[in-house]
Amino acid sequence: MIKKTFNRLGLLSVFMCVLTACNKQNDATTTEAAASTPATTAHSGLPVYRVATLAAFPPFVQRDGRGNPIGFDIDLLNEIGKEEGFQLQYKMQLWQGILEELNSNQHDIVAAGVVVTPERQKLYDFSDNYMDTKWALVLKDKTAEGKPPFKSFNEAVRASKVFTTEYGAAGQATLEKIVSDNQATMINSETPYLEIANVLNGKADAAYDNARVLEFYVFTRSQDPTTKMYTLIDPNSPVNQFSFAVKKGRNDDLLNKINSGLKKLKDNGKYQQIREKWFGKSN
Repeated sequence: MIKKTFNRLGLLSVFMCVLTACNKQNDATTTEAAASTPATTAHSGLPVYRVATLAAFPPFVQRDGRGNPIGFDIDLLNEIGKEEGFQLQYKMQLWQGILEELNSNQHDIVAAGVVVTPERQKLYDFSDNYMDTKWALVLKDKTAEGKPPFKSFNEAVRASKVFTTEYGAAGQATLEKIVSDNQATMINSETPYLEIANVLNGKADAAYDNARVLEFYVFTRSQDPTTKMYTLIDPNSPVNQFSFAVKKGRNDDLLNKINSGLKKLKDNGKYQQIREKWFGKSN
């Protein structure tokens, strides 16, 4: 049975007491508020592109102490803008509708750890890929309660009754099939942060999302036994790619600029520096 339950932002105060180890920058109470940052360059006469992003999808994007977006995607796109001579104006919003608004000209670029799928390629255009990922489950480590971690993805699936993922995310269809095949239940979360909250507070046994994001949360909470978690890679999941998204059939050179700048950053070593800053040297 698949039960879709939308989390309400009004419950976030409850989640905060569970996630006391969470950095204030990632506070889920800020995910719905929109904010803009100044253009990344101060030169007049340069084109300005509107970028839609998220408030909490680390390490791809999150808020700094002043409420401005930071993260891997932000650093990467800012450097591309410097290479190609354009400015950027950011707006943070929820995931729902963020891609659809490209085709209604509400923004020019989506930079939010967007996974490329065949379905999305029919609706939007994408830059060259800048990173890949597989999909995984994240579960609470209950070793301190005398329950050892599961040894495999399939073992964890069989033992779990309630799963969660971000509503509308690329892995939702896969999780729906897993849930159906195992006669389990699925609840939807508005952000990955709330996926983690649902697992830690016991509302879900496991969350399903892309491994890059889940591993970040596992790492940042690994020192606190009350928030310690672990991931198990889905052996059947494909390798997906991350890209920047633009309007389908856009008739200017924005996509070419993004691809050109990305190539320059990979060639001059700046891409690797940004990657190591947010993911470490081992990733």
